[in-house]
Amino acid sequence: MSTTSKSTFLARIYQTGINWCVDVPSEITNALIIDKGRIHIKGKINEFSFLKTLMPVKNSSHRLFVNKKMMLGGKTALGEVAVFEIQQDQDRVVKQYPVPNLLSQYLTKNKLS
Repeated sequence: MSTTSKSTFLARIYQTGINWCVDVPSEITNALIIDKGRIHIKGKINEFSFLKTLMPVKNSSHRLFVNKKMMLGGKTALGEVAVFEIQQDQDRVVKQYPVPNLLSQYLTKNKLS
């Protein structure tokens, strides 16, 4: 999957602490660009659009927190299964630039890389 393609999955909305959320399948998140553990996405819950950030979970896949606006717009509730469609939000992906050759040579020469 490229970072611009959409992925669809079904997930039951559950509660952890005071938050509602779903776990995003790792086969989806593994194909996306991660920025300091987070993944910036745009998506839909039962055809209702949203912008969110997937949060990393220790020893698990990334988690998508579902707020009240998403629940109401997606006509769903805690404990129900919803259809999610997500894709990388290219506008919020951190741009990575190549290291200039001169800097790379300096780092190597001075054993700093």
